[in-house]
Amino acid sequence: MSIVEEISTDKDSVKTTQIVAFATIFLFLIARSPIWEMKWDASGYINSSLYWVNGSSLDPEQLYIRGFLTSIVYWLPSFVGMKFLEPSVFGTYIFVLVLIQNSVLISWMSAYLLPRIVKLFTPISKITVWATAAPSAYVMYGFAPYSLMDIWAVAAMAFGLVLILKERTFALAFAGVAFGIAFNLRPSNLVTILLIIFGFTLFKKQKSAFVISGFLSAQLPQIVYNQVNFGSWSIIPNGLTKIGGLNQVLDGASIRYDTVGYSQFTVGGISFCDVNMYKLVKNFDPQSKIDLLEMFLRNPISSTVFQIKKLAGAFWWPVDVPYYDHNPVVNTVFGAVILLLTTMGAGALIYLISKSATLNTLSKTIFYAVFLGFGINLVLYHSETRYGLLVVLLAVCGLAALITLVSNGFEPINRLRFERTFVVSFLIYCALAAIAIFTFSGSFGLSHLKQCS
Repeated sequence: MSIVEEISTDKDSVKTTQIVAFATIFLFLIARSPIWEMKWDASGYINSSLYWVNGSSLDPEQLYIRGFLTSIVYWLPSFVGMKFLEPSVFGTYIFVLVLIQNSVLISWMSAYLLPRIVKLFTPISKITVWATAAPSAYVMYGFAPYSLMDIWAVAAMAFGLVLILKERTFALAFAGVAFGIAFNLRPSNLVTILLIIFGFTLFKKQKSAFVISGFLSAQLPQIVYNQVNFGSWSIIPNGLTKIGGLNQVLDGASIRYDTVGYSQFTVGGISFCDVNMYKLVKNFDPQSKIDLLEMFLRNPISSTVFQIKKLAGAFWWPVDVPYYDHNPVVNTVFGAVILLLTTMGAGALIYLISKSATLNTLSKTIFYAVFLGFGINLVLYHSETRYGLLVVLLAVCGLAALITLVSNGFEPINRLRFERTFVVSFLIYCALAAIAIFTFSGSFGLSHLKQCS
């Protein structure tokens, strides 16, 4: 067999593996009961799409604080359900269609999109596909039935990363659009997006105009909506800044904020709270992020301990993620697995980024911008488990890349440094796991729910 034929055969086998992985994950995801009643944010998003389908005016309450594009994401399930499948004696089929639509997205991300990120470090093989797809599906499994924006915003961010690293004009414009969509769906992505664009501009000043233009073009629907309804030219939902100003206590004292939406216990928001920081926030009474930073700097020890707890909590996911249910044993096991994937995968990714001969400085800068953006958000804002989804998936890509390299006979240039990377990653994992168990499990965890009231 010639080299050309061998390469062609390898590509065909990878494509076949991706098809099998996509189908397997999709069938796995839909083989579950859908959610028959959306609550909280999920209810708002699906109702917003129903406004479109029913021909009413747009949902003014929802779009006052949510991005305009959030009303479009679940338009297809709403349209098909309302026009062809309703009414039904079994309940609404719209939520079944939500599960199917989200399952398609998760399957595509796991089998096709995320392996493209792994390809930046090593050629894709059948091992690569499964090493990326299986843990990615495991991570995103809980998001499938809910009409939320999290997986859609992360998909847009990941797609934007793949496109911007191509550095081609056409791809750069669409990378900007992807980042713009991610921002409108989940405004907390703004810091990360700005860092990515800033990093790109440092190395490709002229080409950065295509990224910026794409980003701004994605804001046009929001700008038009704000202008028509509020007389504003802002790219941010009109009521979002007003709500953000009310969260300084939450941002300064909450280790992690969860929503208990589908439980026989308390329904609503719960906050795992640091009692020392709660007292500081109440005394300092910050009115802005500048005030909050000043409070942190004046109390370095308490603030550092608090931020480490937040870091541990960001990846110590409950099994019902993106929601929370009090299930101590299973939550501890699931949290330990997600945290292990994240710390070891992030260690692998950072090692590969720093040692990669195929990545240029621009690409390395953009990867670091994602981690830095997550860190800034973690410090300045309250944390929810779903906010760390992009970092977890990039960590999965790091592990998959390393597994692929090892399967191909990879030998590190400096074995001692290679081994140290994973020893340090494992020690960080052990420390964060101990903090997370102390903060979220047993009587200690329950005390964190009560001490800031």
